[in-house]
Amino acid sequence: MEIAASEEETKEQAIGSKDMKLNKSLFKLLSDPLFQFVPELGRVAYKDPFVTIYPVIALSTNEHDSPICSYVGVPASQSGRLDPKACTDLGCNPRLHFKLLKDGKSVTLDNGTVVTPEMVCEKSDPSESFMIVFLPSEHYIQSFIQDN
Repeated sequence: MEIAASEEETKEQAIGSKDMKLNKSLFKLLSDPLFQFVPELGRVAYKDPFVTIYPVIALSTNEHDSPICSYVGVPASQSGRLDPKACTDLGCNPRLHFKLLKDGKSVTLDNGTVVTPEMVCEKSDPSESFMIVFLPSEHYIQSFIQDN
């Protein structure tokens, strides 16, 4: 299954699908208020400031089975801890600059010096993705691996 470039293309793929079971699953997913089309991702997903969750639809090799949905979650990367001493050593004002730097934005000081978050924040730990997989039988494994 290809990832659509727009919500309309996603709906068109569902409408044009030869498999009516898949058709129903896609329409159900598109109508679920939790999952919306996210333009910057180019697909349907749930996204908030902390995590993005992608639904993964798998078909069975047994034509009598219904499509199933699993999920892949990708946590938002957390910025590293701000080092206040490094900020003040570079001339940053705690009231004006600390929050901006912690939020990942660069600041320009009165003397023209640019302070970047990389200069004053510890390296962030990589976030670990997770999966919630529902495969009721071995008939779904091939589709789950190949189509997603």
